[in-house]
Amino acid sequence: MANTSVIHTSCIKSSNGSIISVSENGKRFVINNKYKKTIEIIHVDGCAITNNAIRCDYIIIERNTLCHIIELKGKNISHALAQLSATINHFNGMLFSTTDKLRCYIVCSGAPAMSASNGAKKLAFFTKTGINPIIKCACIELIAI
Repeated sequence: MANTSVIHTSCIKSSNGSIISVSENGKRFVINNKYKKTIEIIHVDGCAITNNAIRCDYIIIERNTLCHIIELKGKNISHALAQLSATINHFNGMLFSTTDKLRCYIVCSGAPAMSASNGAKKLAFFTKTGINPIIKCACIELIAI
């Protein structure tokens, strides 16, 4: 079960709205929350992690066990994967437990999502974390569980 008590309360927003979204510079991550369950949105970059360490932009937690780790990025997929990995390492054992399901997303602005180089980097990320990151341009939209 995700333990949000390790995050300062000013970095967490709870919502049971029908649309949950985070956006930055034209990139958007959206969850359609049809059943209006409470979902927690953690602003990581500059709030939950304030030092100079690399980190992702947001973590969205559904049902206390499903953690969406989100990076809203330009075109540098390699750096985005490093940010996701660093965030997982930072919160592993504190926010995340071994029973939590972690999913990683990169919303990019350009079309480099699946170059050969990015495919190799994505495979290396999967090998290291066991998570297959979803990479899409402009917007990722999910349906809450």
